[in-house]
Parts: sequence; C-alpha cells; structure tokens
Amino acid sequence: METKQTTFFKADHVALKNFKGVKDFKGRLDGNCALIIGSEGAGKTNLLQSIFMILKEYPSALVAQGEEDGKVSVEISRGETKYLFKFSFEEDDDTPKMKTLVDGEKLTMAKQAEVIKMLTPVTFDLDTLINAKGQAQADLILKAFSIDVSDEKEAYREAFDDRKLAKASLEENSHFEAKPEIKEVDTKALREELKKEYETAELRGEAETKLEIWKERLKEIEREVKEVKADIKKAEDWLKTQPEPKDTTKLEEKLSNAEVTNEQARAYKDYLAKVETKKKKQAVVAKNETTLKSASKAIVDKINSAKLPVEGLVIKTEISESSGRITSELTYRDLPMDSDSINTAERIAIGAKLQMSLFKPGNLAIITVNAGSIGDATIKSISEECEKRNMQCLFELTSRDDKKQLQIETVLKK
Repeated sequence: METKQTTFFKADHVALKNFKGVKDFKGRLDGNCALIIGSEGAGKTNLLQSIFMILKEYPSALVAQGEEDGKVSVEISRGETKYLFKFSFEEDDDTPKMKTLVDGEKLTMAKQAEVIKMLTPVTFDLDTLINAKGQAQADLILKAFSIDVSDEKEAYREAFDDRKLAKASLEENSHFEAKPEIKEVDTKALREELKKEYETAELRGEAETKLEIWKERLKEIEREVKEVKADIKKAEDWLKTQPEPKDTTKLEEKLSNAEVTNEQARAYKDYLAKVETKKKKQAVVAKNETTLKSASKAIVDKINSAKLPVEGLVIKTEISESSGRITSELTYRDLPMDSDSINTAERIAIGAKLQMSLFKPGNLAIITVNAGSIGDATIKSISEECEKRNMQCLFELTSRDDKKQLQIETVLKK
C-alpha cells in the first residue's frame, strides 16, 4: 500500500514573482486536486504553466510587463522525497535559469537532467484531444499509447499499389477477340511444285521462241537448210522429252488459300498467348488480393489488440479497398468522440482517465483541465479517481467575479 502512495510526484507549493501576468503569488497545493480560480486575466493559466516549467516547457515572454526580472519556485513530492525547483529570468530571457534542490542541496546538472527525465510523462494535451475529431483524434491516442502501425501501413500501401498495377495490367491484356483453332498448312511443297511448273513453262517458251527463229532463218538462208533442219530435228527431239506444262491456276489458288490459313493460324497462336498472359495477370491480381487482405488485417489486428484503459473506448479502423485509404476514429460506446455525439464533460472525463493511465512511476502525475464546461459532479469524479490513483488534477476555472484574485481551492475536503 505504501508503494502505491508514493508512486508519483505531485505539486505541493508554488510561488510566482513577476511571472507573465502574475506580479506576486504564493499558494499551497499539498498534492491535492484543486481548483485554480480567478477572474479573466488573473493568471490561472500562468500558474499552471509555472508548474510545468519543471519539465522544461517554457512559455514565451516570461517576465511580467513593465518588470526587469522574475522568479518562480515549485515544490513537488513523492512520499518523503521532495524536490524544489527554482527559476530566475530577466526581461530578454527566452529560457530561465533553473536549479533543483533536495533538502537544501543543489543537484548537479547531470542529476537534475536525470530527475527531469524521470518526471516527464508520455502524455497528450487534453484540450487538443477534446477539440480534435476523426483521424487526428485517433492519431493522438495511437501515439500516446505507442501503437505504431507505420510498418503495417507501409506493407498495406505496397500491397495496394501492387494490386492496382496488376489490375491495370490485367485490364490492358483482357481486350482481344476470341479465335477458332486453325492449323498451319505446309506451303513449301506447293511452292516447289509451282516453281518447277514456272521453270518448265519458261524453258518451253524459250524453246518455242528459238524454233520460230530457226524456222525464219530456214526461209531466209537456203544454204543452211541442212544445218537448220538438223537443229530443228534436235530441238524437236528435245521437246519430245519434256513434259507438257500444267495449268497453274489451281496450284496458285491452293497456295493462296494456304497462306490465308496460315495467317489465321498465327492469329490463333497470338490469341492463345494473350489468353495465357491474361491467366498470369489474373494469378498476380489474386496473389495481390491475398497480400492486401493480410496487410489490412495486420493493421486492424494491431490497433484492436491495444486495449485502451477506458471501458467502451475503441479506436475503429476502416480501410477502403478502392482507394487504399486507412482511417481511424476514436469512439466511445460506438459513438464518435466528438461534440456532436458525446458531451464535453464526458469527453473530458474520458480524456483525463486516459492521461492517468499513461503516467509511469516517478512521473510528475498532474492533469490540467479547463473546468469552464464541466460541472461539479465531473470535477468531483475526476478528483476522486486521481486521489484513488495518488495523482493530481488541477482545474482552471474562470470566476464570474471580474475582480476575483488568483487563488487555489482544494476540491475534496479532508
């Protein structure tokens, strides 16, 4: 039980001198949940800012207007362990001088850095969560709870792009006309036969031409009659040994038909190649679909496996199969965590519980809440939960009294 009581650090005392809008203020918190009350401009936000200077969260324009320098001291404790942080700054300083004391002894720079590192929680800004919607709100929680799906998203996007390219390639290779099967005809023999007929016709034509020439010479040159007759006889004898030329019309038609058939056969082969390409593209698309579903499931499973510490609070993730867009939304009891679905007080209470769950032992466990839009019941409920966990919540509340000075009021009276 003692360990639980001393798990976290809380603020005990704050003193401000010429800090931003606060001229002079001292107040005790004693680790309690408290209302920071004051009129508009009284310095409520400045008081909260001064506490978080411990974590090196420095606001701008530190020195109050018209002053040359200022000071801030913040005392925090965890059980018997106490730290006193003192800050001093001048008019032109952007960063204050800081020193940390334990039992009056100043810590070394190295030890101070070690303490600050221990005190600094991994958390989120409550106002940002309440005012955000949709993806921005979900991203805030994913980051705070270290739910990193960047690798899964990258794998999904790669799978989505691969599928997109595969589908485009499939579409490109799917537009062609189906062809009936036609086998090629061997035209070589036909061409050889036709060639021989052409040669026979050519030779016979030449012989006939010579015969005519020789007959003419026979008429003109009687003295060469015997020789010419011998040549004629020789030519006639040779012609008798040669076959009569055939009609090549049918052979030419047969060759033409064979070439047409072969063209059709080649078209059929091309068609078969396209069909095979389409099958391969379909296989690639199917494989991409499987990879895409696996990548999509990995993202959703990882987010869903991260149980948020508020019952009914879920990060719902949707993935568009057409665009590949991945969107997440923070929901509470199946309703979006926005002002259209859940009232502000309930959203603040949920956000506060989320912040509480992020604190680690040794952290400065202080939650700040703008109490202007929540009622007493919510303030009490959050305070009771903080007390139960030994944490601290500071509520900033603007008074209706325009002259109300800055003051601290404990929420749960002992």
